[in-house]
Amino acid sequence: MTRFHILLGTAVLVLNGVGGGLAIARGPEEPDLPAVAVWGHIALAVQLASGFFLFTSTSDDPGILHYVLPGASVAGIALARGVRGDGRNRAVGIASLAAPAVALFALVSGLTRG
Repeated sequence: MTRFHILLGTAVLVLNGVGGGLAIARGPEEPDLPAVAVWGHIALAVQLASGFFLFTSTSDDPGILHYVLPGASVAGIALARGVRGDGRNRAVGIASLAAPAVALFALVSGLTRG
């Protein structure tokens, strides 16, 4: 499960980074989110769920921020997706770009402490 978790974390980094950039680049005339952003959000949710399974099955502790920050990323993306109007893509793009930063921290903290 750990290899899967690391691989999925890498996918979160890439998909949300690219998807966030594309969402910001889209103008208000293109209201739909880029598919890569949507896949990045799905990957983040699955990553969070797999992390909870690992949390309950191990005694290794990578630190509280390793658990809290990805949940905050999911919450931020959910709030951004709820934005209506012309600013939706920008809000989702910013939230999506914050997710790789959090994922990178979580990856480093998981690899160095876990």
